[in-house]
Amino acid sequence: MSTQLSETAAAVKASPTSMMLLKVSEMQRAGIRVLSLNVGEPESDTPDHIKSAGIEAIRGNFTRYTPVNGIASLRAAIARKLASENLIQYDAEEITVTVGAKQAIAAALFALLDPGDEVIIPIPCYVSYPDMVRMAGGVPVFVPLLSDWSLDITAIRQSVTERTKAVIICTPNNPTGAVYSEDSLRDLAALSLEMDFFIISDEVYEKIVYGGARHFSVASVSPAVRDNTVTVNAFSKTYSMTGWRLGYACARRDVISAMNRYISQTTTTASSVSQKAALAALTGPQDCVEDMRSRLEQLRDYALIRLRAIPGVRCTNPQGAFYLFFDVSECMGRSVGGRTVCTDAELCEYLLEEYHVCAMPGSAYYRDNHVRISYSMPMETLSRAMDRLEEGIGALMSGYSPTPDVRDPGADYRRFAAALADRRDPLPSPRVVYQGEPGAYSEMAAVDFFGPDVNAVGLRDFQDTFDAVRSGSADYAVLPIENSSTGAIRQVFDLLTQYECYIVGETTVRVEHNLMAIPGTKLEDIDTVYSHEQGLFQCERFLSRFPWKRVPQEDTAGSARIVAESGDRSKAAICSSRAAELYGLEILERNINTNTNNTTRFVIVSPVMELPEGRDKICISLTTAHHSGSLHEILTIFARHGLNLVKLESRPVQGKNWEYMFFIDFTGDLTASGMDGVIRELMNTAYGLRVFGNFRSNL
Repeated sequence: MSTQLSETAAAVKASPTSMMLLKVSEMQRAGIRVLSLNVGEPESDTPDHIKSAGIEAIRGNFTRYTPVNGIASLRAAIARKLASENLIQYDAEEITVTVGAKQAIAAALFALLDPGDEVIIPIPCYVSYPDMVRMAGGVPVFVPLLSDWSLDITAIRQSVTERTKAVIICTPNNPTGAVYSEDSLRDLAALSLEMDFFIISDEVYEKIVYGGARHFSVASVSPAVRDNTVTVNAFSKTYSMTGWRLGYACARRDVISAMNRYISQTTTTASSVSQKAALAALTGPQDCVEDMRSRLEQLRDYALIRLRAIPGVRCTNPQGAFYLFFDVSECMGRSVGGRTVCTDAELCEYLLEEYHVCAMPGSAYYRDNHVRISYSMPMETLSRAMDRLEEGIGALMSGYSPTPDVRDPGADYRRFAAALADRRDPLPSPRVVYQGEPGAYSEMAAVDFFGPDVNAVGLRDFQDTFDAVRSGSADYAVLPIENSSTGAIRQVFDLLTQYECYIVGETTVRVEHNLMAIPGTKLEDIDTVYSHEQGLFQCERFLSRFPWKRVPQEDTAGSARIVAESGDRSKAAICSSRAAELYGLEILERNINTNTNNTTRFVIVSPVMELPEGRDKICISLTTAHHSGSLHEILTIFARHGLNLVKLESRPVQGKNWEYMFFIDFTGDLTASGMDGVIRELMNTAYGLRVFGNFRSNL
């Protein structure tokens, strides 16, 4: 007696596809949005007329056991289909209906194999073939395909022994997408007759062929070849019925009879409801099949173009199915971010864990240093998935590693939740810093927001102000973030992210640029003018009238100080009237802005999140793939939740042209019902998301 598992069970591996699906499911339950390129099913839904037939079967109580080999009307429809489309003659008793194509192949192997019989499998091959052979007591014998993924008939001939019982082929092929030529299949058929072995022909992708490719059924070669062939097909791929689990096999009567005995002792019969739906699929309109094939061809063309543009990747042009099977040999042995990739499985783990895109390693299909992806999905999803694939492989090939947690929406949410929990109330007597010198517009913004008695100190540049609030030497920083004439000041957004600071308020200041100089100076005395770079730009119309040299400075008020300290009438400054008053300068021309209604928006920055009374604006940044669908997906979320978008700025991420960053203001309250779900949804859409703050709008 023994409670150990059988040797057969121990020898059989779990399906790599199923194991990958399990890992993806675990990540998704953890809040990580994974884009799956590993699933082998059509992206379209089951056509309505097929669904209706299934529903009617349930309503009509067609829910009991059927004959083991399937209902007669369905087998008759399959026979008609095979005769008209595949040019193979089978009667209804030579057809059995199965729980998917997998059961058809398993039943065929049970019917054909004795222990130790060999089954030749051209590789790369569908992941389950070898283990199904082992489960039936057989021995898989692997024969590589040629470099163009076509059958190597010579190698197959050389691999045939006295124990060879069958050859399993799949055309159109999973995983390569190859469509075996009629000539090669006729050669295989002739070899089958000469050396007396069966052909198990998996034809589930028969309708998914592109360009000039044509599917050919090997059993159609001759009646003798038909008798040596088990033709396997299913409704899963052609009619988008993967979940209905319905396939069929066709063979000579003694083979089908043995297969039926296997089925009767395992599943008894296929689903009665699915059989009625399948009958509707075969006898109903077929335009849905061409519509699907046409969409898949467009997706293939797009994915192939994207894939061939990635360094380190080589891919042939698939003629059928919906997979790309590509060589990644050049990626092997490369390292990024302390992680070395030595196998295709490690490459797929790296892509899944770091970039949240799931692909299947070629080794699962018995071909090392390759990767298989499916392109059967909506174009928008495929585009984003290809972005991630391109970025991940590109990073590996270049050795450049992105910020580790930029891919983890769970980390983004934990950061946001912690900031929300640790928030503080506004401070009553704060220490404030601003960028610039006394008289700068930033100082005016500090006074406007905090009041005339504010303790505000000017610092040299933006980074100094962030250093001050992060070190604790200041409570708040006042910084310009947007000007009505020159747009967003993106450096501030970058520093907000870098220093992990928050926006707790905002104010606006009317920018009135004035030309000023030492008292008594005339316009004709001036040869040099000083101001901030934006100040010079915003006064371009006025300055274009004079041949003055323009010298940019850190801020406008500093320009006034330089002119005052020089005592030189050849120098002038462009800045605020407050600066003229502080530095004793005479205003020669007032409000010389090209745009006389020029305003600057300032934000109040804090190292700790605050939720002030009257808050009605939320500010975030989103990093997404750089493609047209990114913005559409973001805006769809706002529209679906009825949120009012106030401001949107965007730019490519520096050094990573495959990513785009959006800076978004929208109305709302982070503590309102449903807002947490919105933030989570946005995080799952993006590569990375930062919530900068929730404050009272002053616009």
